[in-house]
Amino acid sequence: MLLTEQQVKNCGAITLIRGRPYTGAALVTPLGAEEVDIVFTYQDRLFINVDKDGNYNNFTLLSYQPSTGIVVEEEESLDFYSKPIIYDDTLYFSGDDSTYNSEELHRYHPSMGFELIQFNSLRDRTLPSNFTIYQGNLYFSIQDDVIQLPDGFQVPGGGLYRYSSITGKMEEVIHNTPYGIGKPRELTILNDTLYYQVDDYVHGEELWRYHPSTGAKMVADIQPGENWNGSNIREVTKYRGALYFEADDGTHGDELWR
Repeated sequence: MLLTEQQVKNCGAITLIRGRPYTGAALVTPLGAEEVDIVFTYQDRLFINVDKDGNYNNFTLLSYQPSTGIVVEEEESLDFYSKPIIYDDTLYFSGDDSTYNSEELHRYHPSMGFELIQFNSLRDRTLPSNFTIYQGNLYFSIQDDVIQLPDGFQVPGGGLYRYSSITGKMEEVIHNTPYGIGKPRELTILNDTLYYQVDDYVHGEELWRYHPSTGAKMVADIQPGENWNGSNIREVTKYRGALYFEADDGTHGDELWR
């Protein structure tokens, strides 16, 4: 069965649609919401995070069982800011439960319900995202305090973090320059090494790699010199033992690199 998210206006409500290959779409059930935000599956259930009133301040998590056709309200006032990842049979995601009015790391398991992992009061918006599992730990990037550069400019800071479900410990993994770094993106694993795109506020946005035994190193300065964007790495994809990505070397424009 092919499941699709489609917004269908039905008496002012969003309707969940079931798509079937070659046969079109079939109505599943109206959800009574203005907008479907995130759809994901976990333990043979389909979860739908919906905005009830269209004002982005009244989110509710629903679950749907195709065998019964029943929609269940799982959690009120929980806004998902990222697609969850399954780590150690538990859902991890960035969400706002309206307790601290910020996006923090949460987890969910039927045996314990929804739980906030860690709240850092020094940060207004941590925005954990870009989740990946590497060497048995959950890795993700965050956005944190503003960084003051030597030229006086203020830029958003970030970091690469890891979390262990065994120890319950969360720790910062990399700190590339004396100024800090931007928010790492495009986290991709190749040959037991974690690759990511980040702006170190010296070279601009370039491709870096990380391994616990060697630390963080820039793979290549594709667009050399001090500039705001760097090579602007995007769409990092693993294919047949290599990484392919979009980059701009300052001469050819946005092209495919590896």
